[in-house]
Amino acid sequence: MIDIYVDMEYTFYKIQVGNECYVGSTNDYKSRMIQHKHSCHKEKDSNHKYEYKLYDYIRNNGGWEQCKCSWFAKVKTDKRNIIEANYIKLFNATLNTYSPVYDKKKYQKEYGKKYREQNKKKLCEQKNVKGCCDICGVEMLQRSIPRHKRNIH
Repeated sequence: MIDIYVDMEYTFYKIQVGNECYVGSTNDYKSRMIQHKHSCHKEKDSNHKYEYKLYDYIRNNGGWEQCKCSWFAKVKTDKRNIIEANYIKLFNATLNTYSPVYDKKKYQKEYGKKYREQNKKKLCEQKNVKGCCDICGVEMLQRSIPRHKRNIH
């Protein structure tokens, strides 16, 4: 199998908005800047990018015209995401919504925590639902019935 990304040249860039910045990478800098500008202003974006931290920050701090966009490196690499993650740390890019290096455990932990906070009442109600064993008729928590059936019946 041929890996098309091995010899691809990527441009690493920074969008500065006041004291905050965003770092990204692309293989077509001009088109990417147009996409950023479009995502900043178009509310009904199918990918919901309008709500991203970067675009919200731009709109609340003078609009796209106040952004200073510049590229700072061009690299032929197949390690684009790792390089970009390092630049994000180097520049302390606080406007990046997602890390280019996906950490599944970290994401699941953060998502789980947010879900539990947002659905605390619903989860408590589900936790305390009572039911009856259909074999012996004993009343217990619904979640305990499968274990009861395995151990008793």
